[in-house]
Amino acid sequence: MKASNSVSFEGDKLVIEPREIHKVLALKKKN
Repeated sequence: MKASNSVSFEGDKLVIEPREIHKVLALKKKN
């Protein structure tokens, strides 16, 4: 079951697709 378009839960582990990771890193670089 997907929580959103790009984030899904597998057991206890939160799994984020690579493109989302790049997006987060880009936001961190801006700050």
